[in-house]
Amino acid sequence: MKDQVYGCDREYFLYLVKKYPKNTSKVMDKLSDFLLFKNYPQDYKQEEFKDLNLNYILITDDDYPRCLLNIENPPPVLFYKGNTKLLYYAGVFKYLGVVGCRNPTYYGIQMCEKIVSELSKNTVIISGLAKGIDARAHISALKAKLPTIAVLGTPIDFIYPNENSDLADNIITQGGLIISEVFIGSEPDKDNFLLRNRIIAALSDAILLVESYGRSGALSTCNMALNYGKEIACVPCLALKNSNCNKLIKDGAYLVESSEDLLFLY
Repeated sequence: MKDQVYGCDREYFLYLVKKYPKNTSKVMDKLSDFLLFKNYPQDYKQEEFKDLNLNYILITDDDYPRCLLNIENPPPVLFYKGNTKLLYYAGVFKYLGVVGCRNPTYYGIQMCEKIVSELSKNTVIISGLAKGIDARAHISALKAKLPTIAVLGTPIDFIYPNENSDLADNIITQGGLIISEVFIGSEPDKDNFLLRNRIIAALSDAILLVESYGRSGALSTCNMALNYGKEIACVPCLALKNSNCNKLIKDGAYLVESSEDLLFLY
């Protein structure tokens, strides 16, 4: 990491991120102002941010993921725990986002486990550490010895739901990565989970939707991925279920029954 950003302290960048949450353009505008006037605001206290003792990557850093720079309102900072090398294997590893509903059926759980367990060892599984298919995707990846990245909609030190805390620890200890753009100490905000989805979509080469019905965050991830030019794959569901998977397949998404079907995406 560099000690400074555009001639100012890195901690000042964190100060701006905290002061202007969810507004990358505002953060960058304030950095530009600093270049002109070289004055820190009176309420800026460097020690407050130096004491955070967090690992983070700034949007201005050379090791910031390039794929995130191409999306609207890219996260200005990524707080992380674990193996950040997983962010830089593009061209060597395949990145598969796996998403779905929070209350999956036995069929959805079975299909998630089956497909992930059959994937090649150069596949990175990306999901949101949420209840349901997200958690099952991470668990299946760990069982299959596949690297996995969890993108949080909460601060890096606050796992939601709490029942997935042990899973988060296992991801880190087994060589995986947990990342979040949410500043530590921030109040819970449902909008952060939708923002989280754009990171999953941007990091992934393709999205696999395992099970989804009605309005859902998983469906929003697919829509974002389509906007980024990514491929969408879906596990088919019973016709009586009013499944988002079936609707997307009708619209041209890949129908996936096994890991072999995903080879067409790569």
